[in-house]
Amino acid sequence: MPFAPVTNYLTIAFLIMVLTGMWLNDDTRISFIAGVIVLGIVVFSFYAFGLGKRTRVDTQIEDEDEVINQ
Repeated sequence: MPFAPVTNYLTIAFLIMVLTGMWLNDDTRISFIAGVIVLGIVVFSFYAFGLGKRTRVDTQIEDEDEVINQ
């Protein structure tokens, strides 16, 4: 992409400005807070259920072979 590293930072800055605007506007503050809460629940669930764990491929294959052979 043209201007690759710069456009990433500009996009992040724009999103931060939008979120700041949502926080400062009384009409959208509740939506901002609700979004942060939902995002927190999703992140918590991701790590609580172990979806963020990485397993080695050979270990995963051995586990699958054990399940198939039972």
